[in-house]
Amino acid sequence: MKKSIVLLVCLAVFLAISCSTTSAMHGSLGVADDLSVTEKLDLAGFERVSISRPKVFYDGGQWLGELTSMIENAQDYIIMTVFLGSQCDENTFLLDLIRQKAESGIPVYLVYDGTGAFDMTESRFHLRPLSDLASSGIHLLEYHPFSFSRLVNLWNVIQREHRKFVVVDGNQIAIGGMNLNYISLGPLDEGGQRDSMYRFQSAELGAVLVRDFIDFWNNESWDEVSSSIFPIPLQQEAESITAWCANQYGNRMCMSELFGIMVNSAERSVLSLPFLPYSDKNMLQMLSEASASGIDVKMMIPFDSRPMPRKATSYMLSDIVKTGIEVRMEKPSDEPKALLHEKLLVIDERYICFGSSNFNYRSMNLSNEIMLVVEDEQFAAEVMDHLNKLMDDTYVLDQQQADSMRKLVDFPNFVFGFFGG
Repeated sequence: MKKSIVLLVCLAVFLAISCSTTSAMHGSLGVADDLSVTEKLDLAGFERVSISRPKVFYDGGQWLGELTSMIENAQDYIIMTVFLGSQCDENTFLLDLIRQKAESGIPVYLVYDGTGAFDMTESRFHLRPLSDLASSGIHLLEYHPFSFSRLVNLWNVIQREHRKFVVVDGNQIAIGGMNLNYISLGPLDEGGQRDSMYRFQSAELGAVLVRDFIDFWNNESWDEVSSSIFPIPLQQEAESITAWCANQYGNRMCMSELFGIMVNSAERSVLSLPFLPYSDKNMLQMLSEASASGIDVKMMIPFDSRPMPRKATSYMLSDIVKTGIEVRMEKPSDEPKALLHEKLLVIDERYICFGSSNFNYRSMNLSNEIMLVVEDEQFAAEVMDHLNKLMDDTYVLDQQQADSMRKLVDFPNFVFGFFGG
């Protein structure tokens, strides 16, 4: 039975690949030499907003404390979207607090992907479903759950909800890569992973995210909502910086265009932290052209102790190194090392792109994703300091090494990773 489902999913994915959006990486807007990055982002329709300078959380325990504080201070409503969501000892207090908020009359909306029950990370040992939260009045939406009835529309099996963001009271916002499960919130030395969440204030971005959330929710749920449930504060932050929001969901596919604009607009450098770098020919061509034009392009690949993703990535690396970019591998360790799950793109040490999207085929084509582009020298310097510390623990992978890592026996792992990412 499981094999039949896998075959059906693979068939649907192979059909979907013919509609890849990554050709947008070579679109006329992205490669235009007479336009600035900001002009391209505006013309592409990415919404320009003002936000406070983000505070970054690289530790799941610290982020859990900040998220708990956000929930405690909620007065009007709470919106949360995650990829993997489950109950564990680490988030029991947080979920109880969310229950209390809902029972007190504050609207709480929680979206999580239907693959949560199949979580094969360390969270599988700490896996309790979120479904009982509905008894407290929390509005739950399990996105595209697996069921035989949904096989009629195979797109519902393929497309996943991969965004991670929080909106509280319209102006308290967080975006990043952490889920609502053990591996994101648990201790690093007990199976947790290294990741990041970016916390800031912005009524302008809050209005954008709430508008999109209403559209998304009403397309996916019978429990329809309206803007009257989600008021937006009128005041703006005293200190603000400029950002652009890329919110990909449903038929709004925009990640390929965003990455194309950013990489093709680089004048000096591109630094990518892609997590799972399963790239198609358009993505590889973009990297190759950037490198050939003299741009210093670096990609950092995290050490992955999980056998299947590690083998899939190893199969891909030969093609990436052939593009001419500098591929830096995180050094393996005899000691257990927490998986580096961050997703980050830095252009010219000036523009910081962060959020949920990997630089891979699935994130470009088959997942709901959210990214924010921030232009701010102080924030960029802080992020670069963090990245340089990560880079200190890497080595440069040459073509001979990459070729030796590519084994035909790992091709099935690569195919699964390419589409399942």
